Amino acid sequence: MIGLIVADVDSLLHTWNGGFKRTMRRDTKPKDLIVYGLILVFCALQFAFCLRSVRVYDGDATNAELARSIIEKRPYGFNGKLETRFPPGFPLILAGISLVTGFNYGAMVRAIIIFTVLGFIASYQVLRREEGRLCAAIICLLLISSPHVFELGTQHLATELPYLLFSFLVLLTTSQIEVSEGTLSRTAFWVFSALALVASLMVRTAATALLGGLFLWLAVSFITEKKAALSRLKTFLPLLILGILVQALWMYRGKVLEVAEWPLNGYPGSYFSEVWLRMGNYPELGNASLSDFFLRLARNLIGYAVGLSSILSRKDYIVPLWFSPAVILPTLLITIGVAPRLLRGRGGLSEWYFICYMTMFLLWPWDYDVRFFLPVAPLACLYLWGGIKELFRLGFEKPRVVGVVGLPLCTLLGICSAIQGSKMRGSQPKLSALFWLTLAIFSVFILWHSQRQSTGSGHIYQWLHQEAPWTKRLGLQLVHWATLAVALPAVVIGFLMQVQIGRANLSFDSMRFADDRSAQYVELHTEKNAVIMAGHPDIVFYYCRRRVVWFPPITNAQVLMDGIRRYKVNYIIVIERYEEYWLPPEPVCFKALSDKYPEAFRLVYRDPHFSLYEVRNQSLGSGSHA
Repeated sequence: MIGLIVADVDSLLHTWNGGFKRTMRRDTKPKDLIVYGLILVFCALQFAFCLRSVRVYDGDATNAELARSIIEKRPYGFNGKLETRFPPGFPLILAGISLVTGFNYGAMVRAIIIFTVLGFIASYQVLRREEGRLCAAIICLLLISSPHVFELGTQHLATELPYLLFSFLVLLTTSQIEVSEGTLSRTAFWVFSALALVASLMVRTAATALLGGLFLWLAVSFITEKKAALSRLKTFLPLLILGILVQALWMYRGKVLEVAEWPLNGYPGSYFSEVWLRMGNYPELGNASLSDFFLRLARNLIGYAVGLSSILSRKDYIVPLWFSPAVILPTLLITIGVAPRLLRGRGGLSEWYFICYMTMFLLWPWDYDVRFFLPVAPLACLYLWGGIKELFRLGFEKPRVVGVVGLPLCTLLGICSAIQGSKMRGSQPKLSALFWLTLAIFSVFILWHSQRQSTGSGHIYQWLHQEAPWTKRLGLQLVHWATLAVALPAVVIGFLMQVQIGRANLSFDSMRFADDRSAQYVELHTEKNAVIMAGHPDIVFYYCRRRVVWFPPITNAQVLMDGIRRYKVNYIIVIERYEEYWLPPEPVCFKALSDKYPEAFRLVYRDPHFSLYEVRNQSLGSGSHA
């Protein structure tokens, strides 16, 4: 079935396109089919080792309940509230899947793997046009063999996987429009691009980066490509207007229907309201100052650089040190890979979309999460490879510049690593110092050779540059094969790591999570009309089908008690988590509440990780029905 879908999408992407269609037929080789086959192998592995859980766990309950509201033809929302935050695209996909699978969590997760297959095939097509088959194949196989991607694809109903497909279809079809010659083919690809853009916006609000990238691409075209700019504007401005209109209508709906459950900035309000917070998961800290924005930018940059290094290296944890090669190298190489494209006027929608997407998440007030990075990871790897090529070119054409910049930079980073290594345990700072020292010595070597060339004493070196330009091409081929030699073992290691994670998936038990256990206890031991207060209301509602009020991260006891009385709360779930999502943690907030109102709550049940408290009648006033 998956093979038929892949064939249909591949044919769809190359239909209606006259001469370009014939060119693609000539370009399609067995190598492409091999790459498609390997992508299918990894997705088959995901399919075989998916969770076997029937019931939803963790944060996927929200999407499942929104899908249920669509199936049951109720207003879009659940738990007595209309949904104003999450667009309906992904719940609509789940609703369609559930018609076949029912609300079986494991079956729905397996069905989402189809989007993984198609998403990486679309990514391969985009990357192949930019850098060729070898680069595209290496990037796609490195990513799809990553344990991070495997966990996301087999353990969650991940919106990022459909978004990966739809966003890369936008990039692919817009490039098709540019090279199409016939009116019919251009119109067909425009319609397909419009559908993919709307689907992207309705699956994830992050797709606004596509709108930003499209706007910047059209605007910069009038500076770099004046002849093509007007034609491009006529073609893509309607697409941009359509996307803005769709996003504006969704945001307007959210603004009109949004109801603040608690006097708290940020969640569960609009995404825009969260950007101004100092920390998204700690709303009591208030709004961010200008210095907070700069600190957030630096923290997130380090987080995403370390995340990319972790994905490619298969290392579970890398210490997020700013001077680490895991931070400096990907950041520097991606910058070198993107900047020349823009400065030379070669920047297209892909480059501007990547810049907008990363800018948005670098300013996002939440910590790094691999799921945020996955939709643009193929582009990040593409520009990483472009940076390696550009640095290699500079080493041949302008070695003195490379040496002059590299020597003080590597020396400074080496000194910082050595100082930090003397203060920290662990080998990473020491390895960083050794790495930068090695590069500093290599920079000295480059400067020495470039000096010999300028004085005429380095005859062999001069001959390699001036008399034999083929050496640069040979060197670049060696870089290609060296990259392949490193990538293949990484793919094999990733495969083995995925099998290990998959075995754990087969014995998965959602009851090991305190949220799920507490919700199940509430389902069995409380009245049907009871009102529950919990930190994750979607999970509790999914299990027990009772009215659930969010337990907000607020330490102001008066505000909490006013809310408890207003919503006539009967029971409060307090969970002690190993890793807290909201700050202050629920136990801290509840302690502030119980200290001020010691007679208002009675302990009903205590688990090693959660407690259930009953709200006494007198604390609610005359309106209580507890």
